[in-house]
Amino acid sequence: MINKKISFALLVLSALGLSACGVGQTGGESITPASSNDSTTSSPAATGPELTLWCTALDDAFTKQMIIDFKTANPTYANYNIHVIANIAENETQGKLHKDTAAAADVICMVDDNIRAAVNAKDLLAVDDADKTAIIASDGQEAVDAGSIGGTLYGYPYRADNAPLLIYNSSMITVDQTQTMEGLFAAAKTKKSSVALNIGDGWYNGFTLWAGGGDFKLDADNNIACNFAHVAGCVDSATAAYNLYGNNRSAWKVTSTDGDIQAGFADGSICAAFLWNNLAAIRAGMTDSEFGTADNIKVTGWPTLNVNGTDVANTFFMGYKHYVIKSAINETVIPAAKAFCKFASSEAEQDKRVADADLKYGPSNLASQAKTDAKALEWSSVIQAAKTAGHTRAQALCTNSSFWDPMGSFGTLIKAQTNWGDFGTPQRAILNIVSTNGWSNVETL
Repeated sequence: MINKKISFALLVLSALGLSACGVGQTGGESITPASSNDSTTSSPAATGPELTLWCTALDDAFTKQMIIDFKTANPTYANYNIHVIANIAENETQGKLHKDTAAAADVICMVDDNIRAAVNAKDLLAVDDADKTAIIASDGQEAVDAGSIGGTLYGYPYRADNAPLLIYNSSMITVDQTQTMEGLFAAAKTKKSSVALNIGDGWYNGFTLWAGGGDFKLDADNNIACNFAHVAGCVDSATAAYNLYGNNRSAWKVTSTDGDIQAGFADGSICAAFLWNNLAAIRAGMTDSEFGTADNIKVTGWPTLNVNGTDVANTFFMGYKHYVIKSAINETVIPAAKAFCKFASSEAEQDKRVADADLKYGPSNLASQAKTDAKALEWSSVIQAAKTAGHTRAQALCTNSSFWDPMGSFGTLIKAQTNWGDFGTPQRAILNIVSTNGWSNVETL
């Protein structure tokens, strides 16, 4: 995220008179803050070899029970001291792993776009070819590709529900009004409320170019091969987004901060928000609200954007989460680590997460996805429907750390409403994105 060309930064700073760096997260949903809490399993103390784990705080109780079940199903490892040593958000794991590999857990829950950096740092153990073949059959090629670098798989997928969706208050906004960007903002203005959409953040603002037909992917050199500067429609969709913001500034709240959005729903100042999954917290905040109850908080896919008179379907990032094994693991416990990862990512355990009242995780396992309980999950069912329709983009296969700052700066230019600042035209602003270090300006992909 710091590979942006100096010329790009200076031009944007000159245009805006302020720092133009986007928020630029490093790995999708982070619904659980990292903590230093130690936690061990409730099983009897074991005297055998130690295998340590990192998981989120929300997953902690489930993981403790899963350890017990794993030992029951695998007597070979019944005497192992398998336990969680810290609760870490999946999008923070790569940085913490690389900072101190010795102190890091052996088995880690990691979001897919952290895997590339971890592999580049040589911090992860590769998955066996036989296991990779089995996972392709059980979870699909996309789940495997999301955890692979150079054709080598480094993670065992277990979740496929990591994406930003539209959360809205149905007591203020109707489902019909959520179908188009234009209708959504018009409805918000009628209610004297606002829509939270972080136009200055690359996690959310890709629609400004994708709606015009822009495409991109990582090439063989791990650069972002991108046709934005060669597709005329990208100028049209960027212009449409620019005008959409300009016409709706009074009802457009530029934020993706969970706390701000939760408070906004509760006090009615926000009636809809584009956000990674924070449904539970938003609903909890509606307890004493005069603007509806928890039952009024709904989720749906992204609205269309009107580009030159045509309503164009928007796409959004989608990611997977994997169990990974650190390369610095004690060799004697590698078999146990692999066995645990296969167990934890299995169809049966994914089914349990689907059914868990606190988790309700969308599975990556294809058989699990086809079951009634998984289809009933409100968050992941929206994602899977969008994926089927071709409206999702695999974040791990399209982006590297060079993506976020240029896209964030592009969105900040839209927010500034200064006629694209020193660039003067959307064409020049787009060309500046694809000229950034880590990008490759290509005509065809």
